[in-house]
Amino acid sequence: MNDDESKALKDFLDEYDKNRQEVNRFILALLQKYSLLQTEVYIILATLVFAALFAALILIFGLP
Repeated sequence: MNDDESKALKDFLDEYDKNRQEVNRFILALLQKYSLLQTEVYIILATLVFAALFAALILIFGLP
């Protein structure tokens, strides 16, 4: 392999590694965003369940 081929291969591998890192960052960002959305949904569901239980207790025992 001569110097031109060696340099071309090195450039290709550097570009490949840069693109791979960029794709990994993008995937990680998507996963983090999905995780945050999932956490927000769980918080909203927990709040609704708490409100429903509170409303049921008020209906059963009346207002204090």
